[in-house]
Amino acid sequence: MGGSIGPLLANIIMIEFENQVVRKLLANERIKFYTRFVDDTLLLIKNDDIEAIKIEFEKFDSNLKFTYDTFENENPHFLDIEITNNGLKVYRKDTFTGHYVNFSSFVPWLHRISWLRSLV
Repeated sequence: MGGSIGPLLANIIMIEFENQVVRKLLANERIKFYTRFVDDTLLLIKNDDIEAIKIEFEKFDSNLKFTYDTFENENPHFLDIEITNNGLKVYRKDTFTGHYVNFSSFVPWLHRISWLRSLV
């Protein structure tokens, strides 16, 4: 990740991974819910199945390593969304500063304007 072709390659690999591994685990109901954005996934599974499913995932390719959070003492979050009993809210990491880019930095003008438009 990080390069311009990274998201495309991640998508190609993850589609194949989903067809070979995830589809089978969904069919036998070991995974109750699955969603993905590029290389971030959100799953609903039983605590007892976490390590076994991680092993199944890593059998797909020895170069892929999967990590997980169990969210035992907090509400689960996926990307910038926090999932609560009352619905969804914006999630911010502890490191969030509210800064996107220095407005006088060497960033194309159209990018700076698009950030402003998206925030408004």
